[in-house]
Amino acid sequence: MRAAIPSLERLADVVGLVRSRRIISRSGQFGTYSYTVHGAGCLFVSDNGTEVDVDFAADGSESSTSGGCAATG
Repeated sequence: MRAAIPSLERLADVVGLVRSRRIISRSGQFGTYSYTVHGAGCLFVSDNGTEVDVDFAADGSESSTSGGCAATG
């Protein structure tokens, strides 16, 4: 995502960009990853189904979890 949006200084800034409705929408695709911004973070899903969910603290620090394919429905 940082490569696709050069003005993005921190990954945590993505939440602010979505909330201000500038540059990016709440969900979309960058390269081989789709993304969905949620509450205080962002869920990335690769084209092979690997998920990385990143949550941001108030200071912009990141906490992430990853996993395999998730059932949706």
